[in-house]
Amino acid sequence: MTADEALGLARATAMGEGWPWKEPARVRRLRVGILFGRARWEVWTNADSLGSNVRIVIDERTGQILEKRFLPR
Repeated sequence: MTADEALGLARATAMGEGWPWKEPARVRRLRVGILFGRARWEVWTNADSLGSNVRIVIDERTGQILEKRFLPR
């Protein structure tokens, strides 16, 4: 999975939940274990601000949504 694919999946998930999608969105790849852990993508919307953020974590290998939250603050 690429960063663009993760971003597209996160956007579709947020829209499906009825959450607002505000730019800029930050996408980063994380590794769960130190050397051999599974990789995940983390997507944050409205990344320059506190509040009105969507956070979605995606398993890189399967594309499964592991976490999804709207943070209204």
